[in-house]
Amino acid sequence: MGFLDKRNDLERERNSLFDETPTGRVPNTLDDASNTYANLNQLFIEFYHLPSDRSVAFKGYITGWNDKFESSYNSEQIYGRNDDIHTFEGTTRSISVSWDVVAGSKKEARNNLARISMLAQFLYPAYKMQTLNFANASGTNQALQLGTMTKAPLIKVRFANLIVDSKGNINTVNAKETGLLAAMDGLNIEADLDAGVFDGSGVATPKVFKLSTNLKVLHQHALGWDNDSKLWLGNTENASGYPYNAFGPNKYSGHSKTPNPDAKKQAEAAAAPAAAGDSPPAAPGATDATSTGRSGETAPVDANEELKKDLQAAARETFRNIFMPGRRK
Repeated sequence: MGFLDKRNDLERERNSLFDETPTGRVPNTLDDASNTYANLNQLFIEFYHLPSDRSVAFKGYITGWNDKFESSYNSEQIYGRNDDIHTFEGTTRSISVSWDVVAGSKKEARNNLARISMLAQFLYPAYKMQTLNFANASGTNQALQLGTMTKAPLIKVRFANLIVDSKGNINTVNAKETGLLAAMDGLNIEADLDAGVFDGSGVATPKVFKLSTNLKVLHQHALGWDNDSKLWLGNTENASGYPYNAFGPNKYSGHSKTPNPDAKKQAEAAAAPAAAGDSPPAAPGATDATSTGRSGETAPVDANEELKKDLQAAARETFRNIFMPGRRK
């Protein structure tokens, strides 16, 4: 079931956002590898629109990411003073992100275009609509739709650990629950026509779109340091790992679900000593070393001890040659 069926990724399972499985085919078979990768590792960028309670997600083909923290000061020049007096005003944060939307089939291209269209609609607010009836100059009743804006088009964005609300658990990959609140200042949509299109009668859907936007971040927790305790203010609001949750209670605790191509070889290498009888690697000089006792029986020689004696003897000989050249053993 593709995006066109619901036009809302919020109502779809997190581990199957990009299953474009045709009707009648067994799910998760012969799927595009990028679908499987994005679904298993939940590597996608998702936008949740607060006014409409809808979300749209794109596979994580991120081509650019820039997180900018900018502090502003009111600078005042004082007569006779070489350095200005800088009064702190505030620190703002903005994120620029760009990504590619790639289609591996005609159906996926249609779904991609639907996702992009939905994201463009997220730039508009919510209105409280009412209908007013009045008579025009000819005496005919005419209905006029009037709307009062009730909600600004704020969004929440989530991409892995790089765009995330620090208060949310980083392992919960859901823009509505753990997305970073922001005002999206626009959307740039560009078609990569060199990659080709899926065409038809009056239709030409590009195989690759290039999208970019800027996010004006609106934090939902305190920022700064407590003057007395010297602790980060976000600690009391479960946001000690701001801004990427690299540490703190919400840090990432999972692992990649993509199979490691070398996992089998590593497992075989680890099992090799066990197959040989759990014998540890022999030390240098320990190959089949034996000694014969008075009874004629052979007993194993401690190779490590023999090596230690040899090294001590060599060290003593070197010491004598350097510091006591006239003395012999």
